Amino acid sequence: MTDWKRWHAAFAAIAFAVPLFVYLRTMNVTVPFWDSGEFIATSYILGNPHPPGNPLYTLVGRIFTLVPIGSIAQRVNFISALCGAFACFFTFLIVARALRRTFEDQFQTGAARLAALVGGLVAAFFLAWSTSAWTNSIEAEASRRSSARAPARGADTRAPKLRSGTRGAGARRRRREPARRTPRKRRTRRAARAGYRAVRRLR
Repeated sequence: MTDWKRWHAAFAAIAFAVPLFVYLRTMNVTVPFWDSGEFIATSYILGNPHPPGNPLYTLVGRIFTLVPIGSIAQRVNFISALCGAFACFFTFLIVARALRRTFEDQFQTGAARLAALVGGLVAAFFLAWSTSAWTNSIEAEASRRSSARAPARGADTRAPKLRSGTRGAGARRRRREPARRTPRKRRTRRAARAGYRAVRRLR
């Protein structure tokens, strides 16, 4: 393992562990306000919360309620803390990789590598200590699962690069093409015209 990979792994671990530790220290030990009590109860009994229901969250919450540590509310609240920490972790990976591409020509220098690592860590901590992220990471909230999943998609390094100019040419071609009317739209327009003519005859 090279020095860059060691430092990168160390900073990534900090970006995950520090927010998780703070979230655990400030996490609700009982049922908070709003929808959290509903999510805790439905996770415990495998019920159906308000629409759209969040069935995956309920199933995951049920698994966490089987862990024999703390109260039922603490176990379900821990899901949000864990997902919030993962969101900070993936934010670090995205920003560090973006800065690495920015300094691609000069990345062999120690200053450029340190800037990429520190920049990613600062971005992760900015997300961790923001009001909305911190508040939702210490209580049972279904949105925290999505917040951890969205940065994970951006951190996927296997996605191919887009060639310059490809997207713009495609967009220009799409703008030049006339809008195609489906049979359903044609029937709707025909019925509207017939109704308009019938109203005019009544007048």
